[in-house]
Amino acid sequence: MFLLLPLLSCTPWLEAELDSGDCAYYDDDDGDGYGSGPMMVAPCDTAITDLATESGDCNDADPTIHPGAVEYCNHEDDDCDKEIDEDDADPAPWFPDVDQDGFGMSPSDPVYSCEQPEGYSKFEGDCDDFDPQVNPDADEVCNGHDDDCDGLVDDEDDDLTEPATFYRDADGDGYGKSDVIAEGCLPPSDYVSTSGDCNDANSTVHPNADEICDGVDQDCDSDIDEDAIDASTWGLDADGDGFGDEASETEACEAPGTEWVGNATDCDDDDVGVNPGASETCDEVDEDCDGDVDEDPIDGDSWWADTDLDGYGDPSTGVLACEQPANHVPNGDDCYDGNKKAYPGQTAYQTGDRGDGSFDYDCDGVEAQEHTELGECEASEEGDHACELEEEGWDGSVPDCGVRETWVDHCEASVSSSGDEICSGSGSRVTQACR
Repeated sequence: MFLLLPLLSCTPWLEAELDSGDCAYYDDDDGDGYGSGPMMVAPCDTAITDLATESGDCNDADPTIHPGAVEYCNHEDDDCDKEIDEDDADPAPWFPDVDQDGFGMSPSDPVYSCEQPEGYSKFEGDCDDFDPQVNPDADEVCNGHDDDCDGLVDDEDDDLTEPATFYRDADGDGYGKSDVIAEGCLPPSDYVSTSGDCNDANSTVHPNADEICDGVDQDCDSDIDEDAIDASTWGLDADGDGFGDEASETEACEAPGTEWVGNATDCDDDDVGVNPGASETCDEVDEDCDGDVDEDPIDGDSWWADTDLDGYGDPSTGVLACEQPANHVPNGDDCYDGNKKAYPGQTAYQTGDRGDGSFDYDCDGVEAQEHTELGECEASEEGDHACELEEEGWDGSVPDCGVRETWVDHCEASVSSSGDEICSGSGSRVTQACR
């Protein structure tokens, strides 16, 4: 460690007084080997950039201007002798500057002139003369290019400006510790661009983690178990019926107090008889907290839906109600509630089914046929070729419900091809009715 001590004047006698091993230094901002400003004293083996052991630079922002430089006819004091464009000055070299960023392409052949030609620059060294953001005076940034034309790219260049900051992520959860950092364009192994991890040894703990009920600050916000995803629902049970007040509902890992229970579903926490587990009664109060009043009351009457309005209800539709609902009757005896002709005690026979394929119109569980008798004919003994009807009925067999067959209501005589007399029944087509 050493100190650079500025001296306000630079005289031979002062330089003679420098301690053994010390040297005089001057600010050299343009790096041309000549400095300006007050002298500074430091050990002679000092290796610091932007310092020179020679002074006298009259323009420390231009590396082409310094004592001993070539004097050109360019309206400038190139050699810092306080004279401009002396008689022996040569035309100045100018370098083609395509992108007009103040630096010409290097290497390139200059043109010589006392006046700066249009499209030319006094300085060379541009490594990409088609990009005005690339030149020796540019800042090196993280973009994969050699911005300042020093042959070094991004992290290779010590002059990198505005490097990204990365944080050590030891547990691989995507978040690093805020106090363990590295800077550059690309992150080192096990480093990430996001900080804030409060426990870099546990991958389940980081700023984007879900909080759970375990006494650990998973999301690194300095709160523990808040808004936990496995928190329970709690409600204040003032009336002691085992159900918490809806208005007091809260999520927490543990009960807030001794009067709190694991639900908040009670719609009236001042009445022990009102809660989701209570039975509904005919009192115009919503005892079971379902939003309905007096539905399915335990002290109500039974009613059944009578869709076909035949006075008999569908046995599958029984409900309890305090008053008779519309289109309901106090019985569930109907065997089919889609046809008003089908009900217990029905005596009429029907030729078509009641609507569900059944002909059981009287609801006794049996499809009773209206006619089951068979027709009968006999030959008359009073004369040849005569027949008499002994009994009306079906021809041959009794048909099923709804089937159309011949109903014998008279007999006819005929003679077969062999000469035998035949007596057969005849009549109209009739449909078998049932109930």
